[in-house]
Amino acid sequence: MSTAWYRSGHVPKLIQKWCCVNNSPSLHIEVWDTTCVVHNMTKKQNDNVSAAVGSGGGGSDSYHILLNPANPQLSGVSKFPYFPIGGPQPPPGFEIQKDTHPIMGYVSQWGGMEVGNGMMFASNVVDGLVHQLGGKELQRALQQALEEHGVTQLQEGQAVATTAQVGTFHKTTGYQYIIHAVPPFYQLKNNTTIMDDDDDDDSIFTATSDILAETYRNALQVATRLAPKIQQRLYSQSNQNHHHNDDDDDDDTAFRIRIATPLLGAGCRGFPTTVAIRVAAETLTTYSAPSGNMPKMTVAFAIPNGDIRQQLVNALNVMCDNETLINKQSF
Repeated sequence: MSTAWYRSGHVPKLIQKWCCVNNSPSLHIEVWDTTCVVHNMTKKQNDNVSAAVGSGGGGSDSYHILLNPANPQLSGVSKFPYFPIGGPQPPPGFEIQKDTHPIMGYVSQWGGMEVGNGMMFASNVVDGLVHQLGGKELQRALQQALEEHGVTQLQEGQAVATTAQVGTFHKTTGYQYIIHAVPPFYQLKNNTTIMDDDDDDDSIFTATSDILAETYRNALQVATRLAPKIQQRLYSQSNQNHHHNDDDDDDDTAFRIRIATPLLGAGCRGFPTTVAIRVAAETLTTYSAPSGNMPKMTVAFAIPNGDIRQQLVNALNVMCDNETLINKQSF
């Protein structure tokens, strides 16, 4: 979720950082205090960020990829400006009429702010902001991505990438690529309510938690495939500037790909915060590339809400206590 619209001057702050030991080369995880993962995680948007993060953050201008929670059609919010938290999505072919709404039925003023609890606006969600900045160029890039995969929409858990050089997106944010990943709804599978027909005490939502974990894994695999392109671009820029740009936050000059992400599932997809946090912490701290050829990678969670941010920090610290992580750093 984005809160940039009312805290536009807020400077991002790195709260804590962890280094995973299960991955070779290591995966770093960061938690940031920021208003918006789209607008407020790059030096292009905030020239004073580097001073705020100091030597520990690596500079927020070095985040190369935005992980965008998308819908299966990759259509953004243009056909559905209100978001029902937890779904379902409108049926295929649904068109907005003046006085109708698929969830609320009748509303007197379409676009009014008084829509009740359980709803989100396009300006509050990452996918809405991405499409606002990317415009028609992003729509064409997403259509091409679907055609290359031979599908008309993605399945829950899948992910594709597009360039960030669309509309005003790169100029505004500084990202080079966008990974569009499709988290599931918490109480739905394939947009249909999950029914538990037995009498045991298992969770009927285990399946959707597994899909949410797979969403992270697939997004990181897409990022791995993008790494050579990003590295080549950085080295080309470095050569043009006649100096080497050390993009790593270690003492060496090894390349590290950087991904900024919201907490997947915790917004419109309706996952309870505790579940979304558990899935994120467990999935990332145990992740390893299927091919074993994983570049150095940093995943930075941009969390506007202080309570949620602290819960995520606590969950990652628990994993650290279990010796899944080392080199915990607080800022």
